[in-house]
Amino acid sequence: MSALPRLRYTETDANGILQEMVSAIPSLTDRWTDFNPADVGIVLLELLSWTSEKLLYYLDVRSNEAYLATARERRSVVNLCKLIGYQLDGVVSSTTVLEFKVESVNSNSTIEIPAYTVVSGADDIRFATTERVFIAAGTSSAIVGARQGSPIRLLRRGNGLPTQKIALPDTEVDLLSIRVVIDGVVWEKIDSFVGSQSSSTHFTATIDYTNAVTVTFGDGFFGKVPPLSFSDNTVITYLVSN
Repeated sequence: MSALPRLRYTETDANGILQEMVSAIPSLTDRWTDFNPADVGIVLLELLSWTSEKLLYYLDVRSNEAYLATARERRSVVNLCKLIGYQLDGVVSSTTVLEFKVESVNSNSTIEIPAYTVVSGADDIRFATTERVFIAAGTSSAIVGARQGSPIRLLRRGNGLPTQKIALPDTEVDLLSIRVVIDGVVWEKIDSFVGSQSSSTHFTATIDYTNAVTVTFGDGFFGKVPPLSFSDNTVITYLVSN
């Protein structure tokens, strides 16, 4: 018995697949001699060839998405970068320095300018201060850094479970502006929990392929678990950039 002819798997179009299957028929049986397009068997092979073309196309696409050099979908690029511990940058806000002044020197009191104080510039572009600053008694001005964006303040309650996740409702979030305060304690933003201790008040902020941002806390071994609370004890503040 002679060996069956090998199919060329580089044939990925429907017509090529159909011709490959039709040419293999004589080696399988001598009873099928009608290769007319109206033949029921040929009709079925045509259907199979068109289905195979679609499946091969999907296989090629998914194979390409498995490598950075050939990936075309943002989701694939984000997931591949995660495998090597690299996170794509999200929104990066413009930065500036603001100077707050009072008309005359007040020697009796200190004026506080809270963090996230908003100042509007040209074309109503908003900048928010990045930290709290004071105009001390006896002085007339103070300088502070600022980032472009509109501040958002979220209130959440801790569920006491490890690896708590909070999805921010906005896109275009400036990751560098995210600030988390739990029960009055400021938590530190880090890139990874690998170096965190069980008592470390750390959190991460990750962005996915849709630009959605998720704040994640520790599991009790790598990073502290936010405590259970029956009221809103977690305050998350961030900037939504233009």
